[in-house]
Amino acid sequence: MIGKRLARNLLSHNHQVVILSRSKGGNTAAPVAGMVYSKWDPANHEVDQKVIENADAIVNLAGDSINQRWTKSNKKTILNSRLDSTTTLVEAVKIADNKPTVFVSASAIGYYPDSNELKSEDDAPGDNFLSTTCVAWEEATEGLDDLDIRKVIFRIGMVLAREGGALSAIKKPVKYGVGAPLGSGKQFQSFIHLDDLANMIAHSLSESTVDGVYNAVAPEPTTNDEMTATIAQMMNRPYFLPRVPAFLLKLALGEMAAVVLTSNKVSAKKVTSTGFSHAYPDIRSALDNLLHPTKAGKKSAISENKQ
Repeated sequence: MIGKRLARNLLSHNHQVVILSRSKGGNTAAPVAGMVYSKWDPANHEVDQKVIENADAIVNLAGDSINQRWTKSNKKTILNSRLDSTTTLVEAVKIADNKPTVFVSASAIGYYPDSNELKSEDDAPGDNFLSTTCVAWEEATEGLDDLDIRKVIFRIGMVLAREGGALSAIKKPVKYGVGAPLGSGKQFQSFIHLDDLANMIAHSLSESTVDGVYNAVAPEPTTNDEMTATIAQMMNRPYFLPRVPAFLLKLALGEMAAVVLTSNKVSAKKVTSTGFSHAYPDIRSALDNLLHPTKAGKKSAISENKQ
């Protein structure tokens, strides 16, 4: 979802985009027109070296979905899919005669511990599954540190989009009049509109001062209760049911319940200091755009930020 939106943005600005796919022609039923596909096999550390040699920039978003029950086997797959893709690209860059100028890699705000305190990029990681996965994911890029390459890591928050993801899951019970806060409802959920995320990555490719780790979130975190209540209000649906107890969520989802119960209050100050401007800085502006697509919304940030 993120890669498609980013690709369209880059293509609209006359960049060539090559997608690394595990299946020839792309692993999607609807490939984006104008993109070139190259087959790779990260599990076996195989990639077309010519693609790496010809790249000005590499953006690594690969990783198996965390939206599955966290069995021992699935947790291994979630972790290894991130490490395999990252190390495959890093090793290919290290041996390339012509190296890219910038390497952008994904991480997540799951890096931080459960907390209602505002976290910045310098804060320590947590010790749960998501945190240790993010730490290992970021460490997999360390092979680039001795090279003359700008490295950018984005710790991505909850991505809100029309195409699917978290918003679709939250909307479903609200649509049927059974929306309710999860757990205490007071846990913070640092989010980002899909357009802002794609534009932020594009900004990092062209802005040479963007270097290091950045939180990819909106400037104004929301709580689970506020987000769900705002969705209900904008959908003209009732919102009166009592909160869903944490223990019920843990019974239903197992360890994966941490995704909705963990509090992540994360700062966007560092990325905004690079000159990036969010089109959707708060939950109301983001949801108004996503739930009311026919309304005249804000101008896309891609035209406002340096490309």
